[in-house]
Amino acid sequence: IKGTGLGERITRRDVERYLEAQQPGKPPATSPITTSVPVATTAPEFGEIIPISAVRRAIADHMVLSKRTSPHATTVMEADLSRVTAHRQASKEPFAHAGANLTFTPYFVVSVVLALKAFPVVNSSWSEQGIRIHPQINLGLATSLEDGGLIVPVIRSADSLSLLGITRAVNDLSG
Repeated sequence: IKGTGLGERITRRDVERYLEAQQPGKPPATSPITTSVPVATTAPEFGEIIPISAVRRAIADHMVLSKRTSPHATTVMEADLSRVTAHRQASKEPFAHAGANLTFTPYFVVSVVLALKAFPVVNSSWSEQGIRIHPQINLGLATSLEDGGLIVPVIRSADSLSLLGITRAVNDLSG
């Protein structure tokens, strides 16, 4: 699937068009995005080396450092978001009147804040003296840049913000 999003990322529309094209008897859907923008037709060759920018190298170095210095764990769960979806739909207009674009991200941030309040040892860092429990909940929100870089701005004192406050913070960081 050829991505038409920012940095040639694959969007939902790209996937939907691809699936439509797979149905017998249906021509592939076209859009002004795919027909008006010239797209490179050559893909990298196996074994080819693609140069890495300084930003990407720094990101990789920090990820390796993080992996080496902090324990990592992954858990995958399913969640029923129907109540969140209904709340968001009912709250979008009032939030818009307050100057905030309510997406799903603030709900995930609130969930993380509540989990960290319930399990404060997770909001900690390693030190030679022992595990340091942090009194505030400051959350980093990874954000991709147009040049392929990545930054992680921080929502400071997220535990003291309402859903509207977190929504505004997320909007500020992503805008």
